[in-house]
Amino acid sequence: MIEVEPTMNSDATTAWEQSRLDELRKYAILDTKDTKDTKADPALDRITQLAATICQTPIAAITFIDEQHEWYKSVYGAHYMAQDRALAPGNLVVKDRSFVMISHLSQRLRYTDKVQIDPANSCVFYAAVPLLSENGLPLGTLAVHDFVTRQLTQPQQNALVTLAEQVMTHIELDQQRQAHQRLTKDLAHLNLALFKQAEERHQHAQSLIAIASDTARIAGWAIRLPEQELIWPEEAAQLHEMPKAYHQPTLEEVFAYSVPEYRHIVRSAYQRWHTV
Repeated sequence: MIEVEPTMNSDATTAWEQSRLDELRKYAILDTKDTKDTKADPALDRITQLAATICQTPIAAITFIDEQHEWYKSVYGAHYMAQDRALAPGNLVVKDRSFVMISHLSQRLRYTDKVQIDPANSCVFYAAVPLLSENGLPLGTLAVHDFVTRQLTQPQQNALVTLAEQVMTHIELDQQRQAHQRLTKDLAHLNLALFKQAEERHQHAQSLIAIASDTARIAGWAIRLPEQELIWPEEAAQLHEMPKAYHQPTLEEVFAYSVPEYRHIVRSAYQRWHTV
């Protein structure tokens, strides 16, 4: 890429710019309305450190540009937070949508007295590539800064492009991870709500069964066949007006409590299951 002669005119409010801003908001990279509070991301910090190492510059930064500001999401070698978009070199990258390299800001930029990369340290060299969304819209930059006039070699430029792609891959994967976490949380809440609903229905059904049993004077009993253990609930004892201290009845006694016309059916069913 050749160096460009940038201008400092602000972007007009166009359909393209609105799409770019909508895309930036979709990624939720700038966490709060006061975007100075954007959270640190160790993965992005490693990328800026690697960019500075490869390009042999003291400073590297990942920035995102909204309507009014260029916000620094990750910075290696400095402590930047934000600057006015109209005065930010990153705005040139967003406009051009390609690699920008300015060997000496004071000689190449118009209105040099207004440009602020690092006034305290007199940063003069700037090179950056756009951070492109999956739809090809530039959301910000991966940039390197230096205090001396210089150039990046072609391999360094290529490496910067590759690292910019890694930045967006990380952000997109992080967005997918957060969406998955939200879905998992919503499903957990839904499952809990369904479980509570089912439990309430079960309790209601049990209450209705108890009311019906009491009204119709019905009680059940059961046999655990492998253990030949008789399950004789308290309701059955109350139904047959047995004293509380009454011992567990024998199987023959249970058969005797059955309705006479169905007694043979109960006995036959037991014998059939007992021989299985």
